[in-house]
Amino acid sequence: MTRSVIGSKALPPVPRPYSYAVKAGGFVFTAGLIGFDTTGAIVGATSGRPDVAAQSRRALENLTVALDALGVPFAHAAQVKGYLTDFRHRDAYNTVYREMVKPPWPTRATVGAALVRDHAIVEIEAIVPVAGPAEEIRASGLAPSKNPLSHGMRAGDLVFVSGQVARDPRGELV
Repeated sequence: MTRSVIGSKALPPVPRPYSYAVKAGGFVFTAGLIGFDTTGAIVGATSGRPDVAAQSRRALENLTVALDALGVPFAHAAQVKGYLTDFRHRDAYNTVYREMVKPPWPTRATVGAALVRDHAIVEIEAIVPVAGPAEEIRASGLAPSKNPLSHGMRAGDLVFVSGQVARDPRGELV
């Protein structure tokens, strides 16, 4: 299988032994990208009060740069995973995500996690098909999500599914 990795002057040199994104098997798989600028400094890293919106926006911009370097638009994403150091940041993260990512939204999971960089509070990764945009799958009986995500996306022979919580047909938690 042929494998391509990226290089881009719009991203700082990779600080550890990994690639920002790899194209292989008809997909691009990104590393979890954080809100760093071109020097590698974390944006919005104010002591005691980090800027969730600034870090979310920059992480999504960095994802877009990494994907563009491999010739694949973020708009084709099948799956996105977000990692937040504090789940109270979810609303601010979702607000920026809605502004920057347009429907049909990729499948998505957002989880709480400790991140390896000091002052980094948001990390985002994606899986994107090379051949074209993933196709949204709508499941009957599932209420539309209140969050910016699709319940399912199909890319070739693969199906991606969003992380799910127990909800009734009206979308209320059970």
